[in-house]
Amino acid sequence: KEYTAEPELWFHDIFRKDGTPYKEEEVALIKKLNTEASATN
Repeated sequence: KEYTAEPELWFHDIFRKDGTPYKEEEVALIKKLNTEASATN
């Protein structure tokens, strides 16, 4: 399906085409999990 506008429910990418996050909370969670994983290795 070709979208002409941003879909109401975002289901695939973390970032928009311009590089900004779709959900800041999601990016914060990914950063937190990566930090925690790095600390345990």
